[in-house]
Amino acid sequence: MTVPGTLPSLSVAASKRIRRLHKKKFRLEDRSVLLEGARLVADALDSGVALKEVVILTGMEGKHGELVEKLVKAGVPVMSAEEREFSRLSNTVHSQGILATTVELPDPEIEDPGNLLLGLDAVSDPGNLGTLLRAAEWFGVRRVLLGEGCVDPFNPKVVRASMGSILRLQLRDFTDDVPVPGDCVVVGAAVSGGASVYDPLPERMLLLMGSEATGFSDRFGKKIESKVTIPGYGAAESLNVAVAAAVIMAEHRRQHESRIDKGMHA
Repeated sequence: MTVPGTLPSLSVAASKRIRRLHKKKFRLEDRSVLLEGARLVADALDSGVALKEVVILTGMEGKHGELVEKLVKAGVPVMSAEEREFSRLSNTVHSQGILATTVELPDPEIEDPGNLLLGLDAVSDPGNLGTLLRAAEWFGVRRVLLGEGCVDPFNPKVVRASMGSILRLQLRDFTDDVPVPGDCVVVGAAVSGGASVYDPLPERMLLLMGSEATGFSDRFGKKIESKVTIPGYGAAESLNVAVAAAVIMAEHRRQHESRIDKGMHA
């Protein structure tokens, strides 16, 4: 695929604006996020996320030619940058030579959050949060509630680990004064002491996952109406928080599959 025309060089102003997005303070100020890698950029374009600009590492125009052509047709400004400058923009060790910024923070309009929501309390590891978001989308979760102790969801490591899911999920703050949505039953995941995950789970459920190290904070613990535990059969002390959430979400979907909105993935 031939790249349409010669790409203009990255401007100094654009370079400064993109580098600002490495820090949470400026991501919030600019209401923008940095996306790195061909898959994330393509996912953003396909998901209808408005892109402010795309930067290609000089020499990689041919490799990303088909994507660049789609971006240009969509009216997205595409620029090139030499290796030294591109490395200042990138947050990855082994870059694919393409990155983009968004016009605003991704926030899809979702009126009906469905019958399964995910709430996260003090998930501070970016890889864990990104994997949780990826698993949530896989199991049809549309809205994720984030406690104050969670890492910034638009941290570049979270964005990459989510594999594009962060672009399509509705993220909301979950603080003391935020009521539990609808008639959802708040079910907290516990290493031990809860009902078996294979026992009946509430049809409308807010699954609350806490920190692997400290569990639930006091303010979130009091929101929990029942606890669920995944039975273990080996000597491992516990499951990774993202793995545990995936097991519980999968079992919820198995139990209530006939009632799931079949159009949620259309």
